[in-house]
Amino acid sequence: MNAGDVIATDSEAMRTASRAVAAARLAAAYAANEPLRLCGAGSWLDAGRAVHATSPLSAAPLAEIIEYVPGDLVITVGSGVTLAELQRVTAEYGQWFALDPAGDARSTIGATVATASSGPLSLGSGTIRDLVLGLGMVTGTGTPIRVGGRVVKNVAGFDLVRLNTGAYGTLGFITEVSLRLHARPATDVTLAVAHDDVEALLSVYAHLGLAALSFHALELLDPGLAQHVNAGSGTQWVMLARATGNAASIAALRLALAAHGPVREIDSAAWNALQQADGDCATFRVSAPPAHIGRSIMQTQRALAASGVAEAQLRATPHRGTVRVMVRAENGRGDAWEIALRSALEQMQSHVHRVIGERLPALAWRALPATAQDPISIRIRDAFDPKRICNRGIFGEVTS
Repeated sequence: MNAGDVIATDSEAMRTASRAVAAARLAAAYAANEPLRLCGAGSWLDAGRAVHATSPLSAAPLAEIIEYVPGDLVITVGSGVTLAELQRVTAEYGQWFALDPAGDARSTIGATVATASSGPLSLGSGTIRDLVLGLGMVTGTGTPIRVGGRVVKNVAGFDLVRLNTGAYGTLGFITEVSLRLHARPATDVTLAVAHDDVEALLSVYAHLGLAALSFHALELLDPGLAQHVNAGSGTQWVMLARATGNAASIAALRLALAAHGPVREIDSAAWNALQQADGDCATFRVSAPPAHIGRSIMQTQRALAASGVAEAQLRATPHRGTVRVMVRAENGRGDAWEIALRSALEQMQSHVHRVIGERLPALAWRALPATAQDPISIRIRDAFDPKRICNRGIFGEVTS
């Protein structure tokens, strides 16, 4: 097949039937006021606050490649397609979906969009919001709609695409997604710079200047996490850098790093290990302007230590100003552990730093304010899901 070919694996009749089933299910739930738990592969159901629903609506049946035009670097897939399948299909044409959210390759594209999950590759390729061109969905009333387009130049419905990206399914059930792809780089090299002091690595990042933006990914790992992904000895912080392109560009990026300290080339499997490092951890993010990233790291470490939270690992994304924290429970997840984690979360919040929960025990969620409860967000949700059929309670809203 040629790059200009249009590729699809399932008939329009099959796809229409799958979407019709989802629409009928939501329409019936709306009529009966029956809240539904929307899900993809079901591997991240403990993300967000508890959902007040007993019946699931899964994207698993929507696992088809709807349309793929390699020459346009655009693909449209059902929301149940996994990231692994997406990469397999596009690899045949020397392309990839350049996104590496936390979790594993079994995650579905629908859930990735709904949770607005991205990863280190966002430096070079953008976040999921930058890669979604359009989507199809069924609202909480059972009404099917499509927003955006299947080509890069089409911007119709762009705001609705962004609203659904990160809405955790509260506006409706995503049925299909159109995505922007990238050409796979000719060469993909992973480099590591280690130092005892994280501030020294932040200084390296600052001195890289525009060169930092030429990397496909730059991530700071604490000593424990660096050792966990085979990128360090466990005694030093590590800056993990992904250099892609041709030989000349990679040599230039290596030289830019080497100007600030010894550089090692390591196995690129470290990125896969980092993506899957969460395991069954409690996870949250501390977000602030990029200029405050050093302060974010120090404040997070102090709060964890002062609250007695052990077994915590940190990774920081300097260009986004975020620190992602993974906390493993010692001797099970008891009340004492949850109380300590709640205390740490309360200490981290300030007028500069925002704490964003991902996977937390119920007691720890109480430290964080309910989200999406401002008047504008409520009015938007009223328009799409007036009875709160979809993922009721996930943002901490009061439910009856």
